[in-house]
Amino acid sequence: MPLNAIVVVVDGLGAGHLGPYGNSWLDTPHFNRLAAESVLLDGFYADSIELSAIYRSYMNGQHAFSNGADNATLLQLLQQQDVNSILLSDSREVLELPQSREFSQKIELSVPTIETPVSDLVETQFARIFLDALDAAATAQHPYILWVHCTGLSQVWDAPMANRFQFADEEDPDPADIVTPPNFTLPAKFDPDEALPFVQAHAGQVDVLDTCLGVLLDNFPLLPNHDETLFALTSPRGYPLGEHSQIGLGLSNDSQQTNLYSEHLHVPGLLRYPNSDLAMRRLKRFVQPADLYATLLEWFDVPRPDEIWGRSIPSLLAMDESGLAQELAAAASPNERLLRTRAWLWKQREGESASQLFTKPDDRWEVNEVANRCPKIVDRMELAFDAFRAAAMNNRRSELPQVDEELYDIFR
Repeated sequence: MPLNAIVVVVDGLGAGHLGPYGNSWLDTPHFNRLAAESVLLDGFYADSIELSAIYRSYMNGQHAFSNGADNATLLQLLQQQDVNSILLSDSREVLELPQSREFSQKIELSVPTIETPVSDLVETQFARIFLDALDAAATAQHPYILWVHCTGLSQVWDAPMANRFQFADEEDPDPADIVTPPNFTLPAKFDPDEALPFVQAHAGQVDVLDTCLGVLLDNFPLLPNHDETLFALTSPRGYPLGEHSQIGLGLSNDSQQTNLYSEHLHVPGLLRYPNSDLAMRRLKRFVQPADLYATLLEWFDVPRPDEIWGRSIPSLLAMDESGLAQELAAAASPNERLLRTRAWLWKQREGESASQLFTKPDDRWEVNEVANRCPKIVDRMELAFDAFRAAAMNNRRSELPQVDEELYDIFR
């Protein structure tokens, strides 16, 4: 049976900003609704914060560390099955990526130049791109994959001030009225009120996104073949808001000095299958971008290449929990590397011997650094990262390191 898929990728949307991931300060009723109808990927970690690397993982089914020959791309394999592929985006960078060339149709949505927040939600960029996505899905030739990439929270903050002020108490400073997302480092000992106006402005953007998602979900049943269409929503990377003195990704300055934490890498992942299949499921295993490649191949019933890094979400759901503790996720920026196990998050700057270590899941926001108290764990995490990277570079998941008990269970 021919099938369809709509994939929405929202840049700058961290998992911690959404209700389904435990945020109780920012109400996101439509994300909550989508989560109730979907598989929720609890441990979705980006493998990079560079769009080119992330899209290589999405489209080639390989980890960002891979340096081997590319697999047949997702689009090549879908084209062999006569699946129409459409890319709709307001990101020139994404439209010009090598991985985007194979879309059978590309639709560019311009980003208007504005100097102040818009006055009405319907004028926002989110509203424009979500309405265009509905139009594209309504007219797409079946079967199809519609890939929607929004610059989202990384390029323009145009939310009306009313949406921003709802997150400000009387004694708070006013939300920032900026339209260009901030990108700077706060002083080592900063007053939280210095970051708060940007947090409120960002929350206004998420509020607009949530409303626009609600419109899309309301109109989804009106689409042709909606009962044969998979809907997926994720993000390539989060947007730090001062959690570790950094506001913004830090990739636009000359030094390219990022300071990787979960606010960069822990991103949402929600997959809504037709007819409520797999609804209300929460996947605890770590998921990375290459797994979306495998999931979409399985959805379209396309044979997967012999050697790919990604694993499909249904196959992960079907596993018993005996191997859950062995799960690993790794990522790197231009100057840092990071490894996550069930019990620890380890990070280190390239070329430096000192590391940082945090206990998981208790230290959710990575506040209490414990490397000097757990030197054996630090050494093992570094070795595990090196082995992970070697396996990923050669695209051989079978060579992933075995995680010993101390790395996955701090209570043993």
